[in-house]
Amino acid sequence: MDKPEALELLKSTNAIDRLRAARVLQKTASDQDFAQIQAVLDKESDGWVRQALSQIASRDMSEISLEVNTEVPVVEDPAQLAQDVKVQTTQELTAVFSHELSPIVGSLLQAAQDELRVDSMPLTMQAIGDLQGLLEGVRSLYQASTAPNVTDFNLSDVVFEVRKVVQVEREQRDAAAIKVVTARDDPVLSSGDPNLIRMALLNILRNALEASDPDVGGSGEPVVVNWGVTDVDSWVAIFDRGVGLPSGSSRMGEAGLTTKDKSTHLGVGLTVAKLALQSMNGRISHTPRAGGGVVSEMRWAGIVSDANPPD
Repeated sequence: MDKPEALELLKSTNAIDRLRAARVLQKTASDQDFAQIQAVLDKESDGWVRQALSQIASRDMSEISLEVNTEVPVVEDPAQLAQDVKVQTTQELTAVFSHELSPIVGSLLQAAQDELRVDSMPLTMQAIGDLQGLLEGVRSLYQASTAPNVTDFNLSDVVFEVRKVVQVEREQRDAAAIKVVTARDDPVLSSGDPNLIRMALLNILRNALEASDPDVGGSGEPVVVNWGVTDVDSWVAIFDRGVGLPSGSSRMGEAGLTTKDKSTHLGVGLTVAKLALQSMNGRISHTPRAGGGVVSEMRWAGIVSDANPPD
């Protein structure tokens, strides 16, 4: 697809077609196209298309126009487009499910409390609690698949915040006291959506702590978190000495897939983490460690030129 075709495709009523066009224009747009792109952006309702167009509108078009040959067709990346469509579809479906399920579950709980003695129906209340947990999982999937709001941020602050959250959670549940050790305390400037990074790290760290619990066969040793930036991306790595990767670990991150008791785990935690990173064109990997346990790594294209951390 060349630039004229992409500009024309921006007029499509299909959001996926408009997203395809925006991806091509990210590589071919020049200063002469700014007004047309801005006009489309002002009317665009789809979050993913808005995010892609906003990236174009925020760049220095005078420099872009000197660097790219706008006459050469851009070969679209089928894998990238498939990932964009998958995440966008997840957002749309979970929004519908959440909207439709919320009043049903709420009405069910209220009816049970009004019509029955709560203390005489523990199984009913447990089932309703499971439904509420499922609904919360759907909401988390929706949040993880939203278009990213990219900004510069201090990655260290996000790590410290998530560490505090998981430690409080485990204290409230009287879970095994497994420490979370951070490998550094200096500011690390990254770029990306800090809310999506926070969501992904929270779910991975929860999983690492649960896998390290002696009650399930883990070592009880501290979980270590390290993070940093390279010249091409940002990363966070979580090291545990837990039970290791389960059989079928190549499917880790699929919704509903869990080796834990499904009465307490719905299998959406790693799916949420995976979607959150995919929303920023990032990825999560899980690798066995020598001596037992897993290292989970998050990577995304989050680099900034300014060396000073944000306030």
